[in-house]
Amino acid sequence: MEQDFSYILNTYISQHRYDDAEGDEQYTMEEDLMKIMSKLDKENKRLRKENLALQKERSSLLTELNVQRKHAEDLQHQLADTILKLNKQKSSTSDDATESTEVNNSHRRRKALAVNSDVVERIRNNTRYCSAVSEKAMKYWRLLIENNYVDDRLRRCGICSNHVAAVIANRFQTVVDPSIPWSFFNKHWKVRNLQSALNVPTDKSRKHIPIINAIFGLQPDSPIVLKSNL
Repeated sequence: MEQDFSYILNTYISQHRYDDAEGDEQYTMEEDLMKIMSKLDKENKRLRKENLALQKERSSLLTELNVQRKHAEDLQHQLADTILKLNKQKSSTSDDATESTEVNNSHRRRKALAVNSDVVERIRNNTRYCSAVSEKAMKYWRLLIENNYVDDRLRRCGICSNHVAAVIANRFQTVVDPSIPWSFFNKHWKVRNLQSALNVPTDKSRKHIPIINAIFGLQPDSPIVLKSNL
């Protein structure tokens, strides 16, 4: 850099050295050179000052960047901790909800079976129909309630069509007690002749036959199932 400046300076001097036309005297522009050198010195000082300021600004920016990076890391740790806590809370809430649902379902089942006692007592008072609600029969009524074929008052639910109801009645007669009359089911379910629906299946009712057989503990190859062809 100093060599370049010397070369420029010498070139400048050689180009501005000339003979005075009037006095034929050699003249150099030393004063102009001094002024130029003074300006260059000031410019160098200004540039050094600006460079120092830039270095300070860069250092300040790096410091701020490190602070922001540390803050971001802290936020990431806080976020991870929060997510972990939320997951634990969600899991705990889910377990509580599951336990609560199971308790409620159990309570509803117990309540439904408890309500049946009034209906059962009324039916038992009729000696003709009492076998339909014997202790053995009640086991199957409870299973029918849990599978939504009858309600807590032993009345038919929506999925219990005439054919499905006839199959249920037939299973009570063949599995529980053959002395249970068809008239009980006709009267309790308000059907004129339920027995006539036994051999009139529909595509929808056929889907319920395996479920009903399972409720009454009958296998597909059971003699009762094969005999009834249902």
